[in-house]
Amino acid sequence: MQLDNDKQLCISDPLQDSEVLLRAMVENLPSGAAFVVGSDLRYRLAEGEALSAAGFKPEDLVGHTIFEVLPPDLAASYEGLYRKGLAGETFEHEHNAHDRFYISRGTPLRSANGEVYAVLTVSYDITDRKRIEAERKQAEAAAAADLEDTQRLRELSTRLVAEDDIQTLYQEIVATAIALTRADAGSVQILDEATQDCLLLAAQGFE
Repeated sequence: MQLDNDKQLCISDPLQDSEVLLRAMVENLPSGAAFVVGSDLRYRLAEGEALSAAGFKPEDLVGHTIFEVLPPDLAASYEGLYRKGLAGETFEHEHNAHDRFYISRGTPLRSANGEVYAVLTVSYDITDRKRIEAERKQAEAAAAADLEDTQRLRELSTRLVAEDDIQTLYQEIVATAIALTRADAGSVQILDEATQDCLLLAAQGFE
């Protein structure tokens, strides 16, 4: 009898064991967080550095539904994703929350008989990656703009050599100057040394 009791003490819930193991793995997940959401859309686990970085503690989420914790728009978005996971599918979702960017990947958790009982979602903070991507795009755009400006100057030089009409030359110069400076309008003026007045030679964009 004692042996039977000892055996009973050794028997544990495999689902609970798996979540305990998972919690131990993700408590210090670098720049990330892990969540287990049950079929009732209630958090069973919430751990990770990204959780505290967003101002949450595990107890703020565990035991609560996504509708009780998340803003309505985010809860509605995640409801669809968690329903997808509970249906046995994986998902990936990128979003902005708490002034940070995250990518979340979800996968169904199955019991020994293969039944989906919850969804595991791992979220990573990708804010730095997004910043680097934005800086790279800005640098590429600046390089493309510089190349375009160089081409404009070359074209202007070619036209200046071939053009005989001085007024047309002035208009070409104004148009190129406006394009190079990203301005809405521009003009070319010269100073009359005798009268100290500015004489307008050409203008564009002031209509």
